[in-house]
Amino acid sequence: QTALLFSDRWAATVLLAASLEGMFLFGAVALIASYLQRVFAVSPSIAGTVTALFGLGGLVYAVNARRLLGRLRSAGLARAGGGCFAAAMLLLIALPGWQPALLATLMAGLGYYMLHNTLQNQATQLSTEARGAALAWFASGLWLGQGIGVSLAAIAAERFGFHAVFAVSGLGLVVIGLAFGRAVARREAGVSSSM
Repeated sequence: QTALLFSDRWAATVLLAASLEGMFLFGAVALIASYLQRVFAVSPSIAGTVTALFGLGGLVYAVNARRLLGRLRSAGLARAGGGCFAAAMLLLIALPGWQPALLATLMAGLGYYMLHNTLQNQATQLSTEARGAALAWFASGLWLGQGIGVSLAAIAAERFGFHAVFAVSGLGLVVIGLAFGRAVARREAGVSSSM
């Protein structure tokens, strides 16, 4: 099943995008609490509460998912998700004080779920013969990317600073969102023209 899956170019595209998403996104998100504590000397409880707003961003997406998908379609949702996450990183970098991190972390969660659910939806449709393998590789790629991303982000933050990590992460998600959105739009156009 794995050989069958990776012989499909679209499957490889989806799995690579998920891995890169995990690497760029979670590397930055994992450092937000440390950033707030080191730079703004907030308490661990405040830093943890701010970081928890990432999950609330996912809830905002869940409540509005049908409306967003109807308006943006899959391709637009991927693009908007990458852009929303990048805007969150820019907010962390540009504004003084820790309070903007409240909105930034919420936006980061919203952007992540917009992009990630588009990727996950594509993963569930990769193969009727190897659907289990597709989802297993999707999850493995995401978590492997996350592990690599967090390790690299921690090293980069020590050497270049938190802002550099947030900037690279935001840029990475914009590129992934735009590229994957374009790929989805092309694929959907090809499917509809062949019907």
